Amino acid sequence: LRVEWAKSLARAERWEEEVRLLKVEMTRTLLFLQYKSARWLDWARERTESPPDIQSGILAYAQKQAALSHQIAEKFASHWL
Repeated sequence: LRVEWAKSLARAERWEEEVRLLKVEMTRTLLFLQYKSARWLDWARERTESPPDIQSGILAYAQKQAALSHQIAEKFASHWL
């Protein structure tokens, strides 16, 4: 009976550790998505050597990607927090 109790306790502790790790992973995922969104916009602003028509396309694409990362982060945050 003590062996079963010890096994059960070990399983419960592993489960608690998994939950803690999952929360850390969720936080890191949200931070990464926020970083990625900001980085897309920075990248587009840094591309100044392109002709104006290409530059506007680069900016539009970067804004779309930044918005997508931001939307994913908001969706995850609404489910997780």
